[in-house]
Amino acid sequence: GKGNVREAEVGQPDEVGKHDRSAGARDLCGNVAEIVRDGDGFVAIGGSYRSPWREADPSRATPLPPTLRASDVGFRCARELELPWER
Repeated sequence: GKGNVREAEVGQPDEVGKHDRSAGARDLCGNVAEIVRDGDGFVAIGGSYRSPWREADPSRATPLPPTLRASDVGFRCARELELPWER
C-alpha cells in the first residue's frame, strides 16, 4: 500500500486521508506516528514520514518520553461505538 513514509519523499506531514486505505481505515502507517497508552507509559506506533517503510508498522511500538514534542508524532481522536447487537 501507499503511505507517507521516508521513501515517498514528501518530507513533512501530509493531508489526512490522502493515501490509500485498507479495510476502511486510513493513515494507519506513515504520515505521523500515533501516540497510544501502553501500561503506565506511552508508545508511538505506525511510523511517520521520517520512517523507512519497513518500520511504518502499527504492530511496532517505540517507547516515548512523556515530554516529547515532534512534528512526526500525534494522536488519533476516537470514540467507542455501541454496536446494535450489543444493546
